[in-house]
Amino acid sequence: KFGLKPGYFLWISNFSPYKQAELLIAAYARLAQEKRQEHPLVMAGGNWLNGLENARAQAKMLGIENDVVFLGWIDDEMLAPLYRQAAAFCLASREETFGRCVIEAMACGAPPLTTALSSLGEVAGDAALTLSELELEPFALALTRLVSDAALRADLRAKGLEHARAFTWERCAAQTLGCYQRALDTEPA
Repeated sequence: KFGLKPGYFLWISNFSPYKQAELLIAAYARLAQEKRQEHPLVMAGGNWLNGLENARAQAKMLGIENDVVFLGWIDDEMLAPLYRQAAAFCLASREETFGRCVIEAMACGAPPLTTALSSLGEVAGDAALTLSELELEPFALALTRLVSDAALRADLRAKGLEHARAFTWERCAAQTLGCYQRALDTEPA
């Protein structure tokens, strides 16, 4: 539908400033041109506080606008196919309440690159390449490592598929019900 060849970097989220789209674009710009041509950056999501316009402007300013594909908002049925064809899923958000997109990526076999600064590190566990800081150079090196190390991608893919199995709506409902039951069984202080 989008005319994409497999092997791209994928970012799916809204373009809110805390999602760090501009950090990803700047790190991606540090890849060698042949790596960018082989692995375009595909960004999908809705605009928030002019974040989409800022991301497009940054790609243009860095001279990589031909290597970055902005899909805008996409329908849910396109998520799994996009994740499945990605070389890696990248999200360096500095704030997340949960990080469902990381689980979606793992469940579809896309190795995640994320940060430990929010809930994403906890959600991803050891099934992601996780950075402890939001700095340009480590992020750029991680992107290079992901496209250069097939064994790392295969290991993260296998771990991610296994790890994602633990996140089911049935388990979520049972744990939520358990929390309510414990709260109701507890005497007030």
